[in-house]
Amino acid sequence: MSDKMEVRDLPGFLTLPAALRESESLCTRTTGRVRLVKGGRGGRAPLYYSQPIEIDKSFVRCAKALVRGPAEPSFATHDGRLIGIVEALSLKSGRPDSSYEFTMFMGRQESEQERLLAQGRQVRVYVPYGPEWFERLVGGLAEQPSTIAAAVRSLLPGS
Repeated sequence: MSDKMEVRDLPGFLTLPAALRESESLCTRTTGRVRLVKGGRGGRAPLYYSQPIEIDKSFVRCAKALVRGPAEPSFATHDGRLIGIVEALSLKSGRPDSSYEFTMFMGRQESEQERLLAQGRQVRVYVPYGPEWFERLVGGLAEQPSTIAAAVRSLLPGS
């Protein structure tokens, strides 16, 4: 797992994992489109945070930097607490809803996606594909078991 977690460019975005200790510094000086992800545990110390609470705190610090800065941030999380924090930070800073977005996987937190859209927020929904599509789809479920039922329902016919 640690070999897979890295700062990487994806089409249109620079993706930064909050688990990487250097990400906060990068968020303060990055411009352009930036996707902030939690990242996984298991990265090599001292380069990565290892505890979930440390990763969450880093995500919030990075979100503060992105909301205050010139970047066009995308916040990739299914965690309702972190979504609420990003919304509060954006409101407090006066950042327009059109200047940032949330990113979620198809079939996960659909009611949250609908709530965000109804409030005028931008939501990007990813459909996993390629050789590792299943791993990507279910990768974060272990961290949030409450989303397993929603993911299974989304795979059933007629859902």
